[in-house]
Amino acid sequence: RMPRVEVDKLATMRVGARILWVRVRDISQGGVKVETEATLGEGDDIVLSLEGLRALPGTIRWHRSGMAGVTFHQ
Repeated sequence: RMPRVEVDKLATMRVGARILWVRVRDISQGGVKVETEATLGEGDDIVLSLEGLRALPGTIRWHRSGMAGVTFHQ
């Protein structure tokens, strides 16, 4: 498992036609954990935009209790 860095940053996440504000809780080279009140589906493709980084495409791997895990497309 890749090392994760805890963060607390706002970001936008595009899921289909929806643009959501999410709070990034941790990030690694392979993915990110976000906090959101939105309903997300496992397998949904997303694009995460976080200040200072290029737009990062990924896929929702899990969603529960207001948190979601995203795996970045490599």
